[in-house]
Amino acid sequence: MMTRAVWLLAATLMVACGDKDGDDSGTDDSASVAEDLDGDGVTEADGDCDDADAAVYPGNTEVPYDGLDNDCDAATPDDDLDGDGYVQAQDCDDADGTVNPGANEVCDGVDNNCDGAADEGVTATFYGDSDGDGYGADDVTAEGCAAPTGYVDRGGDCDDSDAAYNPGASESDCDDPADYNCDGSVGGGDNDGDGWTACEECRDNDASAYPGAPETCDNVDDDCDGDVDEGVLTTFYLDRDGDGYGDASRVREECTAPTSYVDNPDDCDDSESAVNPGAADDTYDGVDNDCDGVVDDDVPVYSHANDVQVIWDRYCNGCHVNWRTQPEGGLDLTDGYAEMVSQASGDVPSMDLVSPGDTARSYLWHKLSNTQSSVGGSGDPMPPPRSTQLGSAELAVIEGWIQGGAQP
Repeated sequence: MMTRAVWLLAATLMVACGDKDGDDSGTDDSASVAEDLDGDGVTEADGDCDDADAAVYPGNTEVPYDGLDNDCDAATPDDDLDGDGYVQAQDCDDADGTVNPGANEVCDGVDNNCDGAADEGVTATFYGDSDGDGYGADDVTAEGCAAPTGYVDRGGDCDDSDAAYNPGASESDCDDPADYNCDGSVGGGDNDGDGWTACEECRDNDASAYPGAPETCDNVDDDCDGDVDEGVLTTFYLDRDGDGYGDASRVREECTAPTSYVDNPDDCDDSESAVNPGAADDTYDGVDNDCDGVVDDDVPVYSHANDVQVIWDRYCNGCHVNWRTQPEGGLDLTDGYAEMVSQASGDVPSMDLVSPGDTARSYLWHKLSNTQSSVGGSGDPMPPPRSTQLGSAELAVIEGWIQGGAQP
């Protein structure tokens, strides 16, 4: 009875694991896959991931938005071509990663946030300057991102037909009755009561403006030296991706931050909100997510002995671990490191089971990710569907271990 029970247990494990043909695919692949069923010139054995559709085979050109993996490469996008996280049905420009429903609207003539309007709420007011003195008439305005020809960004001109009259003009002649600087006061009068007559100061309608007054950021020449807001402006930087960090190459000097601008220039990729100095750089993605100049420098360092072998022991026991009389597909994970790292796969001999530093060239990773058909493999994923599956945490450890050089 004991012998019969052991035989039944062994048979049950072999059925559960499902591999009978001696490769590492996890299923019985002994049936021929050499026939080209769809006539596209590539068989399943050669990597056709859908041998029932002639439009799908390795090397074919990916056709965007058709819902098919035309080139049998899961890494080639079929939708969301600009990689901004929005598919074509949501994105108003799927060729520009800075344009999507989650983007900040900036003044550039483009509908950045896909709400059907361009530059809403971010334009500036410009004033018609007929006399070319740098100040425009308050009743002649235009909204835009840049000043149209004949317009300036300052108004207040009380006579826009004569360049001698504007808020920046001098009134040094106390006997001249003309209000050249448009402040409502002339000559020896002191309308604002600041102790300076109109002919001595630049704004006799503002007691805080006079020669020697503190310059404040208010778009006014407070100290009457002919310059506006000198030394008190703040530099702001365009933040297109809305992550709170700006682009050092897109600068504006203002008193307050314009819409979509911030006060720091620290973003190293202002088209991607997940990339900024405050982001974590703890995944192997080939991107300097935290803008410190080093790629993937905060990724945990995993070793096979301490972090990965325990996963094989837990999930692969019975098929590939402690089943030495007939390990599944010939792959014995009791000591997985020696069996896998830089060892050719039996299913796809051109790939190693584990290629240190490269999950894309590691057949084991494709089996764990169920993308084996995209590289010419076959059979069920690991573990097979009827077995307990690895969680995202375990997969992250294995991915990090491979990308980190597959340390012993």
